[in-house]
Amino acid sequence: VDIVTQNGQVAFSVSDSGSGIPADEREKVLRRFYRGPNVAQTGSGLGLSIVARIAELHHAHIALNDSVLGGLRIDVVFPAKL
Repeated sequence: VDIVTQNGQVAFSVSDSGSGIPADEREKVLRRFYRGPNVAQTGSGLGLSIVARIAELHHAHIALNDSVLGGLRIDVVFPAKL
């Protein structure tokens, strides 16, 4: 977990060392109930859609990228002022 300020914005990032999410699936996983192909874990597919909605409500930008740990990095960047 990392929190940084830059150009008056606050960026909150979470990185993991899991299997990651393929680049072509990243926008899809932000949708409610979306479960990617070949997903063995159980769940309802709501976690990242909730993060995306919270970011939207706070006028923040969300991005999913590769993590230096080998998995996924999620960046949520909040604007300087609303």
